[in-house]
Amino acid sequence: PFFSLLSMPFIIRSLENLLEKIKLDPEGLAKELHVSRSSVYRWLSGETSPHVGNLDALYSLSETYGLKITFYEKPILKN
Repeated sequence: PFFSLLSMPFIIRSLENLLEKIKLDPEGLAKELHVSRSSVYRWLSGETSPHVGNLDALYSLSETYGLKITFYEKPILKN
């Protein structure tokens, strides 16, 4: 699945919400997800979006803290 650019603001708000709630900075989030710091900064800037596996990992991380923050709306499937 691919995500439309329209959903990027939603993903960014969700990421910012997660970072605020669990008191992590982007570097700490990168360590938690085993991704590069630059990946997290690109997600936060809207330059790129997290892959589906990372979106699932973000949701799981939010669940760990009892938050259940959603990181994507409906995917837009492209053939």
